[in-house]
Amino acid sequence: GRITRSKNCAPLPCVPLDCLVVSDTTEGVGDVASTGTIVTVRYAGSLLGDGTLFDEAMISFKLGTGRVLVGCDEGITGMRVGGTRVLKIPAALGFGPAGFGPEPYSIPADADLEYMVELLSVSSGPMAEAAARMGIGLDPDTVYLK
Repeated sequence: GRITRSKNCAPLPCVPLDCLVVSDTTEGVGDVASTGTIVTVRYAGSLLGDGTLFDEAMISFKLGTGRVLVGCDEGITGMRVGGTRVLKIPAALGFGPAGFGPEPYSIPADADLEYMVELLSVSSGPMAEAAARMGIGLDPDTVYLK
């Protein structure tokens, strides 16, 4: 299907999804997450079809550089620190026909996903990039994607 970005779409579109659906649940008031910034997010990922939780963590990564699913990169862009957002991600912007797994978790082929995301911080510059690359950060519970 066609991949488009929809903002503040309620009710749930038909499954399977054919576009990324972005719904703000809390508007943040801090800095804006934009391509190239280092973002720290807390998230919970589940299968859209049956709600099975498959992962939850706090991670830091450079936004828009392919370190996370395309649907997450696109869905987090534009968030403000302190905001929370629900991302309904079609399989084409998620794990696709290959799925994922079996370790550390298993995602079936062509599964649509739902992520609850909270934007904790946005930073930029060489120090932030080096910290994200090296796994160094102020919060020891953060997993840095390299």
